[in-house]
Amino acid sequence: MKRTYAILIVLALAVAIGGLIGWYQYRQIRADYDAYRTLIQKGVTVAGVDVGWHTPEQAREKVMKWVAEPYYDALTLHYQDETVSLSPGDDLGLHVPVEEMVAEAMEASHQYDYWEGFKQWIQDEAEVLNYDVPLRKSFDESAAAQRLAEIAGTYDVSPVEPMVDVQELSFIPGLPGRSLDVDTSAEKINEMLPNPSERTLSLPVSIVEPD
Repeated sequence: MKRTYAILIVLALAVAIGGLIGWYQYRQIRADYDAYRTLIQKGVTVAGVDVGWHTPEQAREKVMKWVAEPYYDALTLHYQDETVSLSPGDDLGLHVPVEEMVAEAMEASHQYDYWEGFKQWIQDEAEVLNYDVPLRKSFDESAAAQRLAEIAGTYDVSPVEPMVDVQELSFIPGLPGRSLDVDTSAEKINEMLPNPSERTLSLPVSIVEPD
């Protein structure tokens, strides 16, 4: 009788210990699953960049480096022998909304039943989502003309008109000036700004002859 009682106690302890271990393992799996749901779902891309299994912060860093940063590279403008640099962000109002695009990627993730997803998770069959957040960008189309007007004010040169020195009875020839074509230059900048591979432009400058 005592032996049977001892065996029952041992079995009860084994069951209790097994239950505790099972409960701990279940909680650990649930914690891992919940942590997975805080990540962007596998198969999601932002502007073609794979951000699946990334935290939003990791995704923002990756998209900024791989996609957005080249758009913010400075533009180098050549006004004849002068060189002027323009910042796409500060001077031209360029904006690539990386944070908003990543937020959309996160919002699109894990749009399924919690427990159905948990079942797939423990079976190592996590759902793969085929979803791409397209690249978005914007800039101030009027900013280029405003900035170029400032450049013209700095580098344009008015022609010097010819003169007659009546005392010396001599003729003093004039000198040509130069003028930046602001409208054409602004159009060219607005065309090249959305293309990060184009960041150098020779500005159209015309020679202005004196009368």
